[in-house]
Amino acid sequence: MITLFTIPKAFTGGDKIRQENALGSWTRLDPRPEIILFCDDPGVAEAAKQFDCIHVPDIKRNEDGIPFVGEAFRLASQMASNNILCYANADIIFIQDFIVAVRTVAQNFNEPFLIVGQRRDIGSTEVTEPLEFVDGWQQRLKHQARKHGTLHSTSAIDYFVYTRGSIEHLPAFLVGSPKWDNWTVADAEKRGLQVVSATGAITCIHQRHPHVWPSKGAHYNHRVWRKAGGGVGHWARGSTGKLGGKPTREPWVPPGLETWSIPSSTRAARLSHKPKSKPRRTRSPRPARVVPKDELGLPINLNISARELASSARKLRQAKVRTPGHKRKHSHSAPPERELQLKERARLKQIKDTILAARIAARDARLARRKKKRP
Repeated sequence: MITLFTIPKAFTGGDKIRQENALGSWTRLDPRPEIILFCDDPGVAEAAKQFDCIHVPDIKRNEDGIPFVGEAFRLASQMASNNILCYANADIIFIQDFIVAVRTVAQNFNEPFLIVGQRRDIGSTEVTEPLEFVDGWQQRLKHQARKHGTLHSTSAIDYFVYTRGSIEHLPAFLVGSPKWDNWTVADAEKRGLQVVSATGAITCIHQRHPHVWPSKGAHYNHRVWRKAGGGVGHWARGSTGKLGGKPTREPWVPPGLETWSIPSSTRAARLSHKPKSKPRRTRSPRPARVVPKDELGLPINLNISARELASSARKLRQAKVRTPGHKRKHSHSAPPERELQLKERARLKQIKDTILAARIAARDARLARRKKKRP
């Protein structure tokens, strides 16, 4: 079902115990995975025989004898007899939930995928005792890791489960130094690969040990990382392992598994994660002031401003009072249009008086303000 491969250290001292604990847990998974050990450091060939693993001693190294991790990925894709591969550090312990999670993802995703997750560090200082594989060892180890283990940061990734062909061409990173794991996830996101976080589904147990990155290898990997475009992956940007971004689709995902992807274009990715600007607040237009008027069009309320009164008077002067034409009869009573004109003149006089009173009041107010300003 799955091919596990790794680049172990020399089987000496505490590394020998921790790596034998990890290989012992891998061989007890059901179904048993195919295991490939790269490198020819002391004790690697003997461990391959002991745990019935495939041993590949020849792997490309630098001038200091440190293997290139990309060579292991390339050779594993050529040699693996399964379509699903997993690179894991040689001190990582897996239990049966690893097989369950990988099988679940493989059944629900028809497209290429990449599974990563956070590890749990066990041991107060350093694990130096061999693990006893007796009945119930998985349950006890899982309980210990979940209750007393420390969830490591998302910036350090200790295993990669992927479909064949998804990860093959890595830059010339050195194994055992940082940055290459972050670049791998970031590159998978840029290429639109379906990335799955299995922190809650896979109990990835890391045996605590003193570790110091070789400064030369760390500086070298950092330079390669920058030349290759950098990046840490969207999954590694948070400290709690929570995912951001919106999944491209919504398949059924079991508890503990989360999935996401981002557009392949870098510019599109930036645009998709750019916070949306708030809509501009538009002021509602003020309602127009309605002035009640009589049948002649003159304002009824005389308490309005003088400007509006003057405008109404000016409009009234320009308007013509039209009445249906008819032959006047000789009568001592005034014709109807004459009565309307008289009413109009009276209303205009009232408006003029009001405007005059308003002007006088405004003049008095200006004079009063001037007197106050004088010393």
